[in-house]
Amino acid sequence: MAPAAPLADSVLLQGAAYAADGLGALSLTANGTVIYTTTWAAPVPTDTLWSTTWVPVDGIYALVPVVTDIHGQVQADLQPVTVTVDRQAPALTLD
Repeated sequence: MAPAAPLADSVLLQGAAYAADGLGALSLTANGTVIYTTTWAAPVPTDTLWSTTWVPVDGIYALVPVVTDIHGQVQADLQPVTVTVDRQAPALTLD
């Protein structure tokens, strides 16, 4: 079976980030591959909303956002979200 082609349309991903001392960087990974990253220069915000688009192929993905503060401390409590992409229509067989 050939690998699935990417979706014709992108998927909008949105989230929020917070760091008490100020945000330094944010990365979003899908199964360990970075699909979005951003950094902030001074003056840095302590919280923000972010968004990006993603064009996945069929599969199961663990989306993990990782925030780093301005001191280089990486978020310790990661909160992955599991997403299933399945563009195949269900098949019905009658005997």
